[in-house]
Amino acid sequence: MLRECARVLRPGGLLAAVAIECPPGLSAADAELAAVLGPADVHADGALVEMAATVGLEPLHVVDWTHGLRAVAERTITALEGASEAIRLTEGDAVYEEELSKKARMVEGIDRGVLVRTLVIARRGRGALPGARRGLAS
Repeated sequence: MLRECARVLRPGGLLAAVAIECPPGLSAADAELAAVLGPADVHADGALVEMAATVGLEPLHVVDWTHGLRAVAERTITALEGASEAIRLTEGDAVYEEELSKKARMVEGIDRGVLVRTLVIARRGRGALPGARRGLAS
């Protein structure tokens, strides 16, 4: 996805991207735990900032937004619990329980230090993108 964003972004253009990822230096056991507690793509190869640089984006700002992710997850849990009867009625018990469980796992992963949310603001360079074929990159 980042490669395509870089491709369609004008030279000098800015991109803001966020990802839930593992912090650097996790043990294999903690990385495995993050894969269980986080979203399905949390074990993507490399940190967002490294992936952005690989596709020709120059990271300008990198912000740890984990506190915001935790706050949103907690508010979502509270909202789900407050509307449990209506959600169970319209979506079913299994959907309600899964959504509640996903958010609780997210909070646990953050509290255990195996999940972080990173915001990267990057600029596309003026030159050709890495791996771009002649005439296709703008």
